[in-house]
Amino acid sequence: MAKTWIWILSCLFLLVYLLFSGCSNNMETVKEMTLPRDTTPTESAFNVTMHYSEQGRIQFTLTAPRLDRFSTNSPFVEFPEGLHVVFFDSTGIVKSELSANYAISYESKKIMEAREDVVVVNHEKEQTLNTEHLTWDQKKHIIFSDEFVKITTKEHVIFGNDGFESDEEFNKWTIRKISGTLDIES
Repeated sequence: MAKTWIWILSCLFLLVYLLFSGCSNNMETVKEMTLPRDTTPTESAFNVTMHYSEQGRIQFTLTAPRLDRFSTNSPFVEFPEGLHVVFFDSTGIVKSELSANYAISYESKKIMEAREDVVVVNHEKEQTLNTEHLTWDQKKHIIFSDEFVKITTKEHVIFGNDGFESDEEFNKWTIRKISGTLDIES
């Protein structure tokens, strides 16, 4: 009888040992599996090129290494590896470009934020904007930043130490706490 109990306990111990020693967890896998539903993308795409047109004319072309779409109560699209957007005029000529190392677009709010090494180039006016954070409000048709900006024109380099605001075409802009370099003729 004692041998039977010892044999049963030994088998039970061996079974428990095999059960637990055979299981291992990769913490990254566990994190991915336990993320809340709204923080995992419903769609992902790689090496994306999108053309947006109105009335048969291309308005802009967007390229990105990666696009993640999230279908939450407030859906959004994220570009975690950056993006490059080329805007065209009515004749198809490139008028401006935007690039950033990260971007997010809130679809229902019509707000797009670009972050990390943001560059906007207005080819028509030969102007370049550099900042670390830029917001495009598509409803109000404005772009703005509350962070430091640098605007380079043909004649000047202008700094906005408290951000700026502009129309979405980057034609008319206002800089807050301005400083810069000006050429003075003697």
